[in-house]
Amino acid sequence: MKFVYPDFLFALLALAIPVLIHLFNFKKFKRIEFSNVAFLQEIKQESKSKSKLKEWLILLSRLLAITFLVLAFAQPYIPISEKQPISGDKAVSIYIDNSFSMNGTGNEGRLLDMAKQYVYKIIDSYPAGQKFQLITSDLSGNVHRSFSKENIEEQLAKLEDSPNSLLIEKVLEKQEKWLGEQNAEAKESYVISDFQKSSITDLNVKLDTTINYRWLKLEQTNTSNLFIDSVWMESPAVRINEDLEIKYRLRNTGKADLNGVKLSLNINGTTYGSTSANVTANATEEGLFAITPTETGYYKAEIELEDFPIEYDNSWFFSFIIEPNTNVIILNERDSSALLGNVYSTSKQFISKQFNYSKFNFSNLKTADVVVLNTLGKVSQGLSYELKSFAENGGVICIIPNVNTTIDYKDLFQLLELGTPPAIDTANRRTNSIKYNDPFYSDVFEKQDDRIDLPTVFNYLKWKTTQLDNSTQLLGLENGDPLLYKKQLGKGSIFVWASNTDKKNSSLADHSIFLLSLYKIGLAKTSSKPLSYSIQPNLSLMSNYSGSSEFLKLKNEKQEFIPEIRNVKTNLQIWPHENAKTAGFYDLLKNDSTLDVFALNYPRTESDLNFWDNEALASATEKYSNLSLLEDNFENFEFRLNELTSGVKYWKWMIALALLMLMIEILLIKLWRN
Repeated sequence: MKFVYPDFLFALLALAIPVLIHLFNFKKFKRIEFSNVAFLQEIKQESKSKSKLKEWLILLSRLLAITFLVLAFAQPYIPISEKQPISGDKAVSIYIDNSFSMNGTGNEGRLLDMAKQYVYKIIDSYPAGQKFQLITSDLSGNVHRSFSKENIEEQLAKLEDSPNSLLIEKVLEKQEKWLGEQNAEAKESYVISDFQKSSITDLNVKLDTTINYRWLKLEQTNTSNLFIDSVWMESPAVRINEDLEIKYRLRNTGKADLNGVKLSLNINGTTYGSTSANVTANATEEGLFAITPTETGYYKAEIELEDFPIEYDNSWFFSFIIEPNTNVIILNERDSSALLGNVYSTSKQFISKQFNYSKFNFSNLKTADVVVLNTLGKVSQGLSYELKSFAENGGVICIIPNVNTTIDYKDLFQLLELGTPPAIDTANRRTNSIKYNDPFYSDVFEKQDDRIDLPTVFNYLKWKTTQLDNSTQLLGLENGDPLLYKKQLGKGSIFVWASNTDKKNSSLADHSIFLLSLYKIGLAKTSSKPLSYSIQPNLSLMSNYSGSSEFLKLKNEKQEFIPEIRNVKTNLQIWPHENAKTAGFYDLLKNDSTLDVFALNYPRTESDLNFWDNEALASATEKYSNLSLLEDNFENFEFRLNELTSGVKYWKWMIALALLMLMIEILLIKLWRN
């Protein structure tokens, strides 16, 4: 047993007062004469014995009354944990989970509202002037501040649900850091959460032995949820008047099958289609919407489903752009190429420009989508570096080699990860294979045709087998060597031909497969920007816009703001910071002109309503002597909390016993007659 105010124990010296009174009884006796005292001797002896017993009992009751009264002022208690002090200065850190899963319902209503009420009870259990740390899932800059009771109440009144979700390790790290900076005898940590497994992956966490930890799990009454897990497009490029499949995945975390779930696709504010889906219990289901874009520009799209009560994950926003033109740059050794010029000038899809390699300005690459190197004898190291950066950022490079012994592609091939320059083979080889099932040719041929007339090469570049690793052969020669192959580099693509259009080297110029392949290469540029982003701390957006970053701003339906922007090579990197809290579309504007569109979605980590049960939490509690599990019960919470914060107190019992001793003394004096 310990005492809140042990200094009061010095008052036990007052026990000497009734003892002294007992020892020095100054009561004077009055002499009374009797005519006959023969029978008084026996009566006198009996009365004297009873009087001494009465006096001892009165003395004992007085001593006990004083003892219990002094103990009541000293406030005895038994601490729940012997390792943690109850009295003295305290530092208290509170984490309240306000992630989206806390919008679920419990026995007393919405979990987040219940969590706030518990925080009110916690701060009320501490004395006036107590300082607190308050951590929420937003993890704002206030996490390092100390709050008074009044400040905590103000923060709770403004607290709303958040798309962010914190791992328990991150929460404890922030709490332990702040508590370690406080000069306090007792350090106490509270975690109020639904203990979702997505944020608490393991209960075997490392705890600081100098801190008292108290966990309060709020029970969800509903653990079923249907949500859109992801949206994607398998087509590498989106083009006007071509069929486009938009695929989605639904996830059902409940124990019951869901049938006839309604879904709709909205694009630029117009409903493009609707469908229904059946999703079995605890499973996923995939589906698609098929559309044919008929206009160029930005597409703001949303797939939406109907589900209740968890609704924040019922929508998935995504955006893409159909460019009006593809900019093609053709670099020639000397003069322009009429053949290549005709390929890209006959279609409004392309804007082509031809340059003499020796006079080419590298800055022109910033506006290009596709670069064709047409029979160059040498590629400088400077241009090779620029082309590498161009491809990594989503550009397309087509290499039509100059097939002779003096070509110098060493730097180019090395930087583009194409290996060492291959040898030149002078044997005649006929093309005999087309990769029909590759997306590059999938929309060109209706069926495989073995009778198609294919070109022949007389001089060509012959690669070693190991040099073609991680590449795709699109056209193959009869001996297995590639005539055209594709390789990914970063976000871009590189297409390499084995020969060129010179009639001494091949018959490529006379075959439509060559012209068709060049046309498809011109359309191979894919957007390097994702369809959508997930809202999270330190979210970074990437834009293909390559102009000046001055006077740029982001705007959605509710607000507009100036984000942090940096130029990264040919792109812009954008950090919206705390301004990106709402799912939807964010337009990148300059003078009210739209430069880019970003789609932001709430993360799906909170959508899987899978929680740790009380048995698992109780088992974890047993492993740590400084970890206590609080019960989700408003009626008993205050009593249990007082036990944890102040121990089991006995001062009320001491007062009751002191009064009892005084009553016994009165009864002894009044009712016990000698």
